[in-house]
Amino acid sequence: MIKEFSPTELKEMRDDLDRNPGSHGLSIVAQLHACKKEDAIEALGLDPADFARKKQVKVSPEKKADAVERAAKGEPLKSIAEDLGVLPVTVSRWVREDKANQLTEVPKTPERTNDTPLAHRPAVKLSAVAESYYDDLRTVISYMEQTELLSDADTALLDRMTERLWAFAQGIIWAEEYTERNAK
Repeated sequence: MIKEFSPTELKEMRDDLDRNPGSHGLSIVAQLHACKKEDAIEALGLDPADFARKKQVKVSPEKKADAVERAAKGEPLKSIAEDLGVLPVTVSRWVREDKANQLTEVPKTPERTNDTPLAHRPAVKLSAVAESYYDDLRTVISYMEQTELLSDADTALLDRMTERLWAFAQGIIWAEEYTERNAK
């Protein structure tokens, strides 16, 4: 032992260890009394094996999957953990991870059942979508003008943008009509 402790210090160390049991508590006692853990163990006459780190149990993926299945069937986590030699919180974490993995798995896309060639399928009218966006934007801009939320410069800028959006929508309408005429 490197450091000598007085009887009052030893009593304080025992009291501190009683308040903070376990290996973490021993670290706290060592810090409070400015010594190493080994010195505290020796001074208090404790068994070093009681405060040694426990080796973690390695559990195979098959056993983890089996534990998750058992938990899903309703078996208590405590009994599953005792069988595997791990803490119940570990089994709980495996169950949570499994649920999260099930939620994030991408389902397989079903086989294509519609044998209609793409050329004969009705096309989505993009012009209707573009016109709808234009109408919605015009409504928002007019509301902002009425409530005086926009300056004159902002209004002019938004007017130019909506004119371009309207021209874009007209281009889509023309392209759809042209495609329909030439498809016949």
